[in-house]
Amino acid sequence: ELASIVLDRRDNKVVANSAETRPTDDEYRRYLWLLRTLQAHEFASAPEGFPFQLVDLTVNSLLLASTESLIKLGPSLGRTMEAWEARLAQGKDSFNQLLWSGEKGYYFPYDWVGEKQVPYVGAACFLPLFGGVPSEAQADRLVAHLGDYDQMYGIPSFDPRQPQYEPKKYWRGPIWVNMNYMIWKGLLRYGKTAAADSLKNRTLEMVERYGLVEYYPADTKETTGYGAEDFSWSASLVLDMINS
Repeated sequence: ELASIVLDRRDNKVVANSAETRPTDDEYRRYLWLLRTLQAHEFASAPEGFPFQLVDLTVNSLLLASTESLIKLGPSLGRTMEAWEARLAQGKDSFNQLLWSGEKGYYFPYDWVGEKQVPYVGAACFLPLFGGVPSEAQADRLVAHLGDYDQMYGIPSFDPRQPQYEPKKYWRGPIWVNMNYMIWKGLLRYGKTAAADSLKNRTLEMVERYGLVEYYPADTKETTGYGAEDFSWSASLVLDMINS
């Protein structure tokens, strides 16, 4: 079934060293199979036996942050936001119950199929700070882990100490400006000024060294960044960092 999926990829035609830095054809066929299977069910719910059902840290952190923004905007539009405030509180509570590991001091994704957390460390583990999820005590435990990355330009998408780490492969190792940016915002939210300033400064140093590319090496010995050049979200978020 996967072999029948026809790909019309452009990324590997325009991105330098794409064999090293982009997902493989086989990986993209798997992604498309997941997408098309859900599409066939009109995205209403995962069909029985669907193998990939993950409660994701990034999506849910952004959902909660976006809900907060809606709540702030509501009064200017004459809307009462009590129902949204209740939804936000419930979302944060569920997030903490399902995704927080008191043993590890991290948030982890949750696998509905295997009924367990997926205990891999990466930049997404810190995004609940952006969504305002952790208590002060939980935030302190998260921030304590940031020292592991002080010699890097930010937080790798996948921790280099894990055997599945791929240093140049898309979201399996490299550093992304957008992840650094959201973690930086989360640190400011919790009053972690020193950690926030350190992450901001390292992000700007990274961009000054490698340019406005799509994603960046966690290993500072590397001489080039990865992916597309003149990448707009890297540029826009760096501008916001500079002007903040």
